[in-house]
Amino acid sequence: MKAFNKEVANKIYTLLTFMSKPEYARYRSRPYFFKELFYHPADWDLPEFDKDFVGALELWEKEANGG
Repeated sequence: MKAFNKEVANKIYTLLTFMSKPEYARYRSRPYFFKELFYHPADWDLPEFDKDFVGALELWEKEANGG
């Protein structure tokens, strides 16, 4: 489990870095980028957005826009 957690942490870090750096924009603009990147094994449940995290982002956006 420790190795799995480390792998997940590394993948999340890599994805967030990749998505936030302008120098990787050429890869993000590929037509099937997200479909190719976000695969999952056939016997796994589809992932869901964490509602608390999404709520925090919406609150942050609201505060950033002066509301």
